[in-house]
Amino acid sequence: MAFGPAPVRPSTDVLAFCLPLRRFGFLLAWLLLLGLGACSPAAGTTVSATATLGPGGRLIVIESPRPNATIALAGLAGGVAVSGRVTVAPFEATLTGRVYDARGTPLGLGPIHVQAEAGQPGPFAGTIPLDAGVAPGPATVEIAELSARDGSVVVSASVPIRLAR
Repeated sequence: MAFGPAPVRPSTDVLAFCLPLRRFGFLLAWLLLLGLGACSPAAGTTVSATATLGPGGRLIVIESPRPNATIALAGLAGGVAVSGRVTVAPFEATLTGRVYDARGTPLGLGPIHVQAEAGQPGPFAGTIPLDAGVAPGPATVEIAELSARDGSVVVSASVPIRLAR
């Protein structure tokens, strides 16, 4: 003797109704994915190689330098030029830019200014000055928002680059 309600078997009417819905659901999912493409960066924009999503939907996207770009040290009189955008402008509209070598040794540090009101999305651009005597080789550019409270990283993005003579 079985306990509980008897198993329900779908009738042919229910199956006939569900099959078109499954097809429509696939189409709806496909259209949704296409629609999300409208929210992604513009064609030709390279998103940073590494980014962390911070609290409140904070995101930093580095548009320049592009990942794996070769940057000539001879042409870096002022440092490494960076640009991109943020989804939420940081406190005092200032990010921190850093350049590291392959071992993680800092090669340069500088403020990067965001062109937006606090809490609003906007572009950033600036130059990260390099220390004297930087050697050619692999490096990483990191742009970070630091906490005004304790200096910890709130959100960051980085791109690998190659410094050359």
